Amino acid sequence: MRSEATSLPAPWSDATGWLADGVKRAGNEVRRLYVSFATYSLSWSVYVTAFLFLLAVTLSQSPVHGIDHVVWPLGFIATWRYGWQLTHFLRAEHYRNKVFPRLRRQATTVAADPSTLPEHVGVVVTSYQMSASENFGVYSSLFQELAAYGVPATVVASVTDDGDARLIHQIFNEAKLPGHIDLITQLQAGTGKRDAMAAALRALQRSNETGEGIVVLMDGDTVVTPGLMEKTCPFFTMMPDLAALTVNNAAEVRGGALAQTWYAMRFALRNLYMSSLSLSRRVLCLTGRFSVFRASVALDTAFVERLQLDILNHWRLGKLPMLTGDDKSTWYHCLKDGWAMIYLPDTYVSCMEELPKGGFLNASAQLMQRWFGNMLRNSDRAITLGPRRMGLFTWWCLVDQRLSMWTSLTGPIFLAFFLLQGQWVALPAYLSIVLATRFIQTVNVAHQGGLASPFVPLLLLHQQFVGSFIKIQVLFHLDRQKWTRQNIDSGPAAVHQMRTSIHGDWLKGLVITIFICSMITFAAIAART
Repeated sequence: MRSEATSLPAPWSDATGWLADGVKRAGNEVRRLYVSFATYSLSWSVYVTAFLFLLAVTLSQSPVHGIDHVVWPLGFIATWRYGWQLTHFLRAEHYRNKVFPRLRRQATTVAADPSTLPEHVGVVVTSYQMSASENFGVYSSLFQELAAYGVPATVVASVTDDGDARLIHQIFNEAKLPGHIDLITQLQAGTGKRDAMAAALRALQRSNETGEGIVVLMDGDTVVTPGLMEKTCPFFTMMPDLAALTVNNAAEVRGGALAQTWYAMRFALRNLYMSSLSLSRRVLCLTGRFSVFRASVALDTAFVERLQLDILNHWRLGKLPMLTGDDKSTWYHCLKDGWAMIYLPDTYVSCMEELPKGGFLNASAQLMQRWFGNMLRNSDRAITLGPRRMGLFTWWCLVDQRLSMWTSLTGPIFLAFFLLQGQWVALPAYLSIVLATRFIQTVNVAHQGGLASPFVPLLLLHQQFVGSFIKIQVLFHLDRQKWTRQNIDSGPAAVHQMRTSIHGDWLKGLVITIFICSMITFAAIAART
């Protein structure tokens, strides 16, 4: 007897299909979580096992004559470095848990008073070859936020071609925004981000005749979150000496697990140091991804001119035009004039991040070369302002940036000295210390909002040692500047560039040789006492 198949009614069929799809998705998610958990557990088990093995090998060896005398100066450097990190951690915790909640409550009270709203909000968005979907995400979220805030606003979109301009106008028109929002599009001249930002700020100067309110500087791959204006603007009413603020960043990373972990780690450390510096009402960078300025500061002619034509007067290279590091120029302008700058850890923007092409090691090195170059080109002139103008803690942070590239290399140099002396116990001892300290740092990264990935210790080592070499390289070649996405670089003429490059390499080699010889001599003297 043949049985006939019965079919379910359409609603039941749809529900069954939806349920089956849901079960399948849940199963895939469970498997993904299981694989991730198993991978993490196995990786950390290997990590802890390696640490215990190295520690056991170290403790099983009898003390080596002379090693204790060298450990003391090395321990002093380590205490300084890790003590400095602990200081930042404690300051950040105090700011986020004690100081900032009080500021946030005050800001909430101010935001509830309509009379405290800014007169005008100006937004400068600088884009470079963004896709249509990216432009839609950035500008639709921005327009919606400005419409919800209800304050007269002008958006200046600096784009690379007419197609982008037409698309942004289409997004603007289809959003059916209220009349208090204006849109200006500008085509970039192709001479770099600084020129594009300066032209956009001059457009805002013409549209905001009073020069009051606030100005937002943001990248074309940054997506704002709802309520952002209400969370940021009240601080300028509360703090008359506040020139600018920046906010927390969440990364949408295109790339594999290594790239995602690296960006998560960097943003977590950024959260740590920004919070620590904000306790002194200072930050070390007004991040170009998204920062908010008092309009009287950002629309000042001197501010615009510095942003566009910032020049470093260097003792060896002469007058060096700045190509990259626009966010460092805006920061220095506010710093030298004695303005306050703070960080809002509870306020987020979403940033689209993607490593340059060429593999992780090459791509990360390119980015660090640009970031560290911007830092070093600005730290010298900032340090000369002195601790009285910028505050002792902020000033020492800048000095510490210059010293850390050298102190990070003392451990490997001392290790090499021990090994050359035949004291092989130094190797497992050093490696066990490295594993222990990087585990603690990984826990801190996770606490700051990053990932507890087994990649983090490796990335911390990469950032420390490779980053130190890159800093040293950049220190002697400050004239080398290049955007990682744009085919734009700066530098002197070919003959002069070759001469400065040779001089830089010679000076770099001399300083490194003196540093290494000094450390080895110091270790040898300490071992014989």
